[in-house]
Amino acid sequence: MLFLLSLMLSCKSETHDDVFEISGYDAVSVPFEEIATDIRIVPLSSDEPIDAAQARVYGDELFITDERMEQMWYFRQHKFVSRLSAKGRGPGEYDVLYRWAYHPETHSLYVAPTNKQCILKYDVPSMRFVGSIPTDWFFSGTFNVLNDSSLIMFRTVDESSRDIARVNIPTGRAESILPISAEESEVRMSVTDRLQCKAAVGITGNVSRLGRMEADGTFNEVFRFRFSDGIPETMSRKRTSDNMADKLEYKLFEMGEHYSANVLFPIVGDDGFSFWYTNYNPEDGSDTKIQLYCKSDSVVTHVTDLSIPGLNFCIEADGVTGDGGYFAIINGPSDMRADPDTAPDDLAKEIMSALDAQNDYNPILLYYRIR
Repeated sequence: MLFLLSLMLSCKSETHDDVFEISGYDAVSVPFEEIATDIRIVPLSSDEPIDAAQARVYGDELFITDERMEQMWYFRQHKFVSRLSAKGRGPGEYDVLYRWAYHPETHSLYVAPTNKQCILKYDVPSMRFVGSIPTDWFFSGTFNVLNDSSLIMFRTVDESSRDIARVNIPTGRAESILPISAEESEVRMSVTDRLQCKAAVGITGNVSRLGRMEADGTFNEVFRFRFSDGIPETMSRKRTSDNMADKLEYKLFEMGEHYSANVLFPIVGDDGFSFWYTNYNPEDGSDTKIQLYCKSDSVVTHVTDLSIPGLNFCIEADGVTGDGGYFAIINGPSDMRADPDTAPDDLAKEIMSALDAQNDYNPILLYYRIR
């Protein structure tokens, strides 16, 4: 049944000038357990409250940042080990934990503060500050470890020049790998091979790109697409306009109109790829949400609203795992997560039981893969 559904979805999409076209309207609501496999529920063990907002998984290591992006908790095998809390303006301190990367082989955590032109380095698990890497550019967003001696990052060189660059860890010297055009608004990276530090890369634009950055710095593009219900190109150009009226018009469009955009939590493997994207301001009046697009060989799975009977929320992705899976962060208590109008199935019961067993309403992680 899922295969037929996926096949029908793939027939709706079209290709024009080597650019695949995707419509957010084509995403189909399905039960979570119909498309998910290898489902695991794992509680986080901690004697102190964890304010989980964002998380990244590296094998049996887990990092969680709080809502204000001021603190980071480090877990090994889902048990709390240590915490980084160095907000400030002095040496070894950061303003926010918005941009950071981790190398599991050297146990090095790299943090790029927004108020300094440098990259801070901390030892894990001690969270001791061990030095900084000077830079002479501004960070535009995400970055990651490429190999033992290099970082890969999205940066702004000047007002008219942005790129993905390889940065030498000892010296901070940068080498441009891939230019990013003015109409490409965002770059997201996911570690999909924690040992070789390969990264899946999603580049958002009027025409978006998906590919994989190899350990030698080679970018292999695998998919180029646009959203048929994305921001119109004429409107998108107003985002980078020097005219304040244009910028205001663009901002009002973003706030009130429906459109699909972004390439979130990308995974690129030898047999296919997947990513989530944002359905902004759905026309049915529901809240903004993220939807999943997955292609394996010739089969496309394009879904939304992944529900579990008995729960009052849908499963989305909060991050990727190194083996090509996803995870979601779920907080309690269970009575706030239960759907009073639907009898819970076995998975919902297991989730609510795990939530109730947590102290301080600490989160659990739901791991899963797409069939």
